[in-house]
Amino acid sequence: MSIKTIVLDTEVFVRLKYDFNHYHFHQLKSLPQSGVYKIAITDVTRKEVESRIKGQVEVHFQSLRKLQNNPLFHRSFELPTFTIKDFETAKEKALSEFNSFISLFDIEIIVSESVNLWNVLDMYFESKAPFSAKKKSEFPDAISLLAIEKHLFKQEAIAISGDRDWIDFFEERKNVETYSNIPELKEYLLAQENSLISLFKEQISIEIPDIKVSIINYLVEKETLIELSNGSSFELNIEQIESIEIESYNIIELKKDVNRLWAYTTCEVNFDISLIISISSVNSSNLHFSTEHNHSEDTVSNSLSVSLLYSVDELNKKPVLSKYFIY
Repeated sequence: MSIKTIVLDTEVFVRLKYDFNHYHFHQLKSLPQSGVYKIAITDVTRKEVESRIKGQVEVHFQSLRKLQNNPLFHRSFELPTFTIKDFETAKEKALSEFNSFISLFDIEIIVSESVNLWNVLDMYFESKAPFSAKKKSEFPDAISLLAIEKHLFKQEAIAISGDRDWIDFFEERKNVETYSNIPELKEYLLAQENSLISLFKEQISIEIPDIKVSIINYLVEKETLIELSNGSSFELNIEQIESIEIESYNIIELKKDVNRLWAYTTCEVNFDISLIISISSVNSSNLHFSTEHNHSEDTVSNSLSVSLLYSVDELNKKPVLSKYFIY
């Protein structure tokens, strides 16, 4: 049986917030046994992820330093003194987690040093993916994509990226299938082995409105910490949620009672959601002794796994939702 390579883009790591223990990654270890897979990233992706990790650590370190230099916070919470040495230690620990992830998943590193510079420049001047009139700074992606193409040399492979440019690049290369995220790949492979996947997915689509309400309640009751695009974070409350959208949902596991085909079936579903959050900030002016309230909105993305337990209407052979759990 031939081995199929699964190539991960930097966007996958960004989407999962560099959580190398995220259940999406562990889904790669439980793919259907009908195929044999190995995981790969390019050396460019590795450098990009390392750079972004160091940047994230620095952002959090600077936030801690600001708190440390605030007399009120320092007295109230007895904060320790954070030094540059602590910063370097935190960086090393974060990077070691990434390296451990690479070792644990036995990830192959595709080397880009053989990529022809003129091929990259041709893509740039002809505005071919990943370049376009609006995206001219895509040299890392271009080098990665050409390195992948050369490494695979017409072997069958899978690329996972939510970046439209990756999808466009591989569209004309029939040996590479593209998926926007790991759950989408898992669902596709499950559907090849289980014809019930489409039936359950159709039923789930009917229940989306109720599931959206349950997700909101879950996020609020769990006291979820929301991180905004500007790096700040706060505990979510229900009044701040303007709307919720299900960006995508994919079945990642289907388990049925072994005694009866239609008795009870547990359906594990990944939901990618986006929340429109209303943010209120207060500005005080000492000159006029007035307080001004500013309101703004931000979009927050998240992934949740929902376990749905179905019984089945024997007469109509239709799944009937009994209960579900979010985690």
